[in-house]
Amino acid sequence: IIIDDAFDDQPRAGKPNGAHPPTAAQANSQSAAPLILLDPRAWTREPPGRRWIVPDWIPRGHVTGLYGDGGIGKTLLAQQLLSCTALALPWIGLETRGGRALGLFCEDSADEIERRQADINAALGTGPEHLENLRLVSQLGEDNTLVAFDGDRGFTTPFFDRVSATCASFRPALLVLDTADPVRVADA
Repeated sequence: IIIDDAFDDQPRAGKPNGAHPPTAAQANSQSAAPLILLDPRAWTREPPGRRWIVPDWIPRGHVTGLYGDGGIGKTLLAQQLLSCTALALPWIGLETRGGRALGLFCEDSADEIERRQADINAALGTGPEHLENLRLVSQLGEDNTLVAFDGDRGFTTPFFDRVSATCASFRPALLVLDTADPVRVADA
């Protein structure tokens, strides 16, 4: 889930720290590979079902956006979703499928995240000892650029690599990036 304020047209400028464009060999290796063609004549069985974090609302393995005006509670709602997913509890009255959950918060201090989590725990009737499937990260004040551009070529940043490595290690079913403005695309 990517959280962002609706109608945010602020420029997303700034050079990311340590960003590096792909080498010519890396850029050319993908351009020469043929596309994988799907032949619908081979689809003779029932199509595979979708996998969900929240059935019919938040699909597993796909980007989902949560948008709204600033200050209306998107971050709280997202942290509640993270907690309910980690605990396999209903979220705002909707079933969750449960699993590991990782939240990266770019605008909140570790203290603020902890205070919010204490309130969520109280509302859910649980304690921190039951949150083995939940991990939260404060990225307040850090360079949270995921992708940068050098002219018309995009490339990932060291922060992207760190997020990828963390996901490979923790293996979350749900990853929340809050907010989409600091987690941005920048010109190098």
